This record gives sequence, C-alpha cells and structure tokens, in this order.
Amino acid sequence: MLQDIPPRTLREAGRCILETERLTLRKPTLADVNAIARLADDRRIAENTRRLPHPYSQGHAVEFVRGIAGSRETAFLIEKDHTPIGMGGVDWREPEMPELGYWLGVEYWGQGLATEAARAIIDFTFGQFDVAHMR
Repeated sequence: MLQDIPPRTLREAGRCILETERLTLRKPTLADVNAIARLADDRRIAENTRRLPHPYSQGHAVEFVRGIAGSRETAFLIEKDHTPIGMGGVDWREPEMPELGYWLGVEYWGQGLATEAARAIIDFTFGQFDVAHMR
C-alpha cells in the first residue's frame, strides 16, 4: 500500500522541480501569490476542495505560501507553459494516511492536467518519479 512506502522528505520536495509532458511543478513562492489567489477565488473550486475557503484572497495565498515551510505538507505550484494553473501536494498530518490534494483553475478543467499533476506528485512522493524529469 502507498502508506507503506517511505516518503521523500519535505526538504527534498522544496528543492526540486518536477516536469511532465505538459506541466512543471515547483515550490510556490510569494511571487506566486497573485496568481494563486486569482485562480483559487472561484466558488466551484472551493466546493470541490476540503480546505479552500471562498472567497479566496491574496491574504489567504500569502498565509498558505508562508505556512508551507513549517507544515507537514509537500506542496507544488502547477504550471503549464510557465503560467500557474493550480496547486497540488500531499498532506502528512496523519503519516499513516497521507492525503493527496490538488485543484486547478476552472479554465484548465477537463484536459487531463489534474491527473497528470497528481501522478507526478504521487510518483515523486513515493519514489517512483523518473530522475530525468526532475531539475
């Protein structure tokens, strides 16, 4: 089972960039706050996630990005063609039951991008990500 495979450390996730066929996944920074807030501030996203509030403000995004460093989360900003399109990651608050979470801006739904990002996150987290696709 997935929880039986030792995860990579949070520090390793913060230093790497994952690349898939169409996406780049990297650690979010304060420079990404405007894009994160713009994408996340849609009721449809809040309705499909467990922890995203609506409305979602820049303040929420700042708090999230700053809080990643001290949290038990592995978080990635998801980009397509150098444009932020969403977020994904793994919550480790319950180490025996890691929780995958992700969301994309509504304009990116229905293209298979969430599936592609989720696969990369799972593969990286549980040691299956091809090193050739990491920078």
